[in-house]
Amino acid sequence: MRRGFATLNAESMDLFELQKLMQHKSLETTRGYVNMAKRLNRAVSNLFVPEIRDTETA
Repeated sequence: MRRGFATLNAESMDLFELQKLMQHKSLETTRGYVNMAKRLNRAVSNLFVPEIRDTETA
């Protein structure tokens, strides 16, 4: 849940705001979540998902 929260909010929130909401004592912990979110977002944006046709209606 924490990773999902960080991933969804990392780009739209200040690092310090995110740290406060995630209740991290260390900014490095928050920064780790933000870095992971950036890597995941890049990977997802380059992901190819083929269109699946519904064979029952075709």
